[in-house]
Amino acid sequence: GLSLDPRQTDFALLAARLMLRTGDLEGAIRVLQRAATEHASAPLHAMLADSLSRARRDREALAHWGIAVQRQPAQAGWWLGLAISLEADGRPQDARSAYERALVTPGLRPEAGDYANERLNALR
Repeated sequence: GLSLDPRQTDFALLAARLMLRTGDLEGAIRVLQRAATEHASAPLHAMLADSLSRARRDREALAHWGIAVQRQPAQAGWWLGLAISLEADGRPQDARSAYERALVTPGLRPEAGDYANERLNALR
């Protein structure tokens, strides 16, 4: 499906998940980047942002985290991802705000909440 249309979101997400499971982070990034049009889904942008962050490409990840949280602000994990990338990009004040948003948004796993609190305290 991706060879016919590399912007096919569902196929791109599936292919990227498979690549990530096999350790092909750069391959997953390439597939997701080809599919990341302005109309691509928030989950695709979040997966691309997460993959870019894992590759230590946080500045690039920020644009995709921004799209993801703008389109679906009720995703606590995405706010946490945004906060991590903001902190890695040297933007502590913005990171604090994103960590706070992650903590007040329902759905954050307990260990992720502990991490967010730890980082929030470290940035104060």
